[in-house]
Amino acid sequence: MLIKRTYFLLLVALSLPMSLFSQQKKTEGISLHDKNRNTNRHGFYLELAGSAMIYSVNYERLLFKTNGTAMFARIGFEYLPIGKAATVVHLPVATNYILGKKRLKVEIGMGAMFRVDFNPIAGDDFYLTTPPTRIFLTPVLGLRYFGKRNEYGEYFMMRLTLSPLIGTRVFANPWDNYNAAPNILPFAGISFGRTWGGRK
Repeated sequence: MLIKRTYFLLLVALSLPMSLFSQQKKTEGISLHDKNRNTNRHGFYLELAGSAMIYSVNYERLLFKTNGTAMFARIGFEYLPIGKAATVVHLPVATNYILGKKRLKVEIGMGAMFRVDFNPIAGDDFYLTTPPTRIFLTPVLGLRYFGKRNEYGEYFMMRLTLSPLIGTRVFANPWDNYNAAPNILPFAGISFGRTWGGRK
């Protein structure tokens, strides 16, 4: 049952970011001067710690927005060419909602962090759980702040988030004799970046 629920959550986390490009026409007419300000179509930011553990560079795409809410798809990348970490790449994906009409907004979301190991035999002892976990669920709760719009219609953005990593063991053998309860690793993150792509 745990494995089936995990697969369902992963499908949701992946399918929403995949609609990133199909939403282009729906968001072309978005204006910065409506009741939900500070909401540009594109975002790029650096996250320290957070959903990818150490750091990640991320692209975000607005899927839709209404009065006081907006929904974004996120995809990120982390790589550390150091020791055993040199064979591992982290790929965080998520769907996030922001709530509020002011510069400071509440952010909630759900996603997954994919851990790709290009040398799994030599790197097994580098995994965070035993047996090895290669997919983590990444719920997000935090705050997002937007600065003043510049002359190009861009906004400075900062995020403070709680983003625990939940090890799901989705690749584990169901007949193995071990405790199948998920591992919860407490993480938090801080992000800095810019948004662009709205109307002036």
